[in-house]
Amino acid sequence: MREITTLIIVIIMAFFFPSCAANSSADDEQKVISLSYHETACSIIPTIWFDFRTDGDTCTLTNCSHRYPHEGLRAQVPAEVADSLSRIVKEEKMKQYKDFYRPIGHVLDGWQWDTHIRFADGSSCSSSGHMRRPSGEGLKRLKEYLDSVWAQVDETKADTVNIHDRSY
Repeated sequence: MREITTLIIVIIMAFFFPSCAANSSADDEQKVISLSYHETACSIIPTIWFDFRTDGDTCTLTNCSHRYPHEGLRAQVPAEVADSLSRIVKEEKMKQYKDFYRPIGHVLDGWQWDTHIRFADGSSCSSSGHMRRPSGEGLKRLKEYLDSVWAQVDETKADTVNIHDRSY
């Protein structure tokens, strides 16, 4: 009798509160495990270049902004960074960005950007653009957040890495 009562309660909860059970596993699956955001403005030296990765309990952020094109600094960052990035990606609907944002008119130079995001469930999304961005505040929020995380890093303790060696 106790098992039947428990089953009835679970069914009632699933019927009236379907988001309770679905959101926790969906949020875990949609957790960002790696994110790259790069922006270059009329030069080979990146003006904005961040690469976030999480591997188990270790989260790292690599920054190559305004540095030599092959060199970056990598530092360990708090695990909460993954949650905050996941929240920004979800709130700004970044998975719905187009693959490529083309410039309006014929532009030979200017700035370009790209982002690539991988999730815990194995899915990923990528988007880029030349002289155009998606509407909304997603890329701005992403850049501002990554800047604020990097501002907390002690660069004297960061590792120097070759950004073209993807094994880091």
